[in-house]
Amino acid sequence: MPKVVRVELTSDQEREVLKRLRARDLTPGIRLHLECIRLMGRGLTVPDG
Repeated sequence: MPKVVRVELTSDQEREVLKRLRARDLTPGIRLHLECIRLMGRGLTVPDG
């Protein structure tokens, strides 16, 4: 069974993630990483793989 990664973001950290997601020059991998962090911060879980 995979380990589950959980993240808690402060409101400042969540704003920073959203700010970075709005950048036009993100590579697809960085965008995916930031989206995963954003969703984990909202309580969704992502298996550690």
